[in-house]
Amino acid sequence: MMEQVVYQEPEYWCSVTYYEMNTRVGEPFLAAEPQLTVDGYTDPSSSGRFCLGLISNVKRTEAITAARRHIGKGVRFYYVNGEVYAECLSESSIFVQSINCNKRFDFHPATVCKIPSTCNLKIFDYRDFIEELNAAVSRGYEAVHSLTNMCLIRLSFVKGWGQQYPRKSLTATPCWIELQLHGPLQWLDNVLRRMPLPAGGPSDSSDRLPISQEYQRQEQRSPPTNQGPPPGIMGVGVFNCPCPSGE
Repeated sequence: MMEQVVYQEPEYWCSVTYYEMNTRVGEPFLAAEPQLTVDGYTDPSSSGRFCLGLISNVKRTEAITAARRHIGKGVRFYYVNGEVYAECLSESSIFVQSINCNKRFDFHPATVCKIPSTCNLKIFDYRDFIEELNAAVSRGYEAVHSLTNMCLIRLSFVKGWGQQYPRKSLTATPCWIELQLHGPLQWLDNVLRRMPLPAGGPSDSSDRLPISQEYQRQEQRSPPTNQGPPPGIMGVGVFNCPCPSGE
């Protein structure tokens, strides 16, 4: 029986990477504050804001430039008591793909949720993740490793994607971000390092690169403007997130 692995809160609860279509632009933003705003403005020094207006791209098209003008106040993320919420502050809707959120609503894992202006949605719940992790441990190493994708949340500004839109994949949208949730990724890493390797894997556990280091290594291999997006970006349908009553 595998020893219990205790969750530890990391220094940064998430990192945010910005993309324009299929190109990563700029450097990831590390979030330590429980509230994080990603907007279209230009403040270079705030620890609680990731301002996309600062980021340049010599290959930026007119369509991307036009979409960026509409990001405005953008989105605010709240990290509290093991839950992550996204609130749309922009006048334009935002579109979120979260496997954790989709499982809670019994949606297809690739469903894209539309969050209109002034509305919010819980996009990750650590309690749900714990249940998934406990179930995956009994199924083995590959099942646990597959939960990596649950720790990645993708969000596009202004333009949606999926079956109901001309843009079928996330990389066809002009501007989007990916959140990597450090706590769950670190937890997965600690669990995986205590599990037997799958058949045909490396003979020495020291050959296994921790999940967190896998992402760091990928970031280092290619310059930002040449790095493509991670897998799993196709959209399946769109769920329109209703505003709470009174909003």
